[in-house]
Amino acid sequence: MAGVEVLCALAAASQLIEQGLKIGTFISDLYSKVRDPPESIRKQSVQVEQLITVVRLIEHNPSLQVDSVGSILRNCTGEAEKLKEILENISTAAGDGKARKLWKALDGVAKEKKILALFANLEREKSSLALCIETIDA
Repeated sequence: MAGVEVLCALAAASQLIEQGLKIGTFISDLYSKVRDPPESIRKQSVQVEQLITVVRLIEHNPSLQVDSVGSILRNCTGEAEKLKEILENISTAAGDGKARKLWKALDGVAKEKKILALFANLEREKSSLALCIETIDA
């Protein structure tokens, strides 16, 4: 059973890293497009980077590749996928016209509560992950 747990934890870790990197890219892009961006954007970017760092540590530490960690990682991946999807939908491209950019900006404002809730969920899952790792290391 331990082999399956390791495989599941590694798969969840890989998926989460992929989603986290995409989210980080969207946040970075948003940060560069907005004049005087709010501090919350920087904090959310740091939050995603910290989660990716922790997941990379899990990938390289066999003692942390257990089912309980894998379960939390799958939860994180689900939240990250939802967040990435929203960010993709409100992200603008260089060739977008003013009307499209305005529409996406309005859509982003409308989805702000959902985005903040997803970041809060990721932060809770990261805390759960930290507690789980602490218990394993004890």
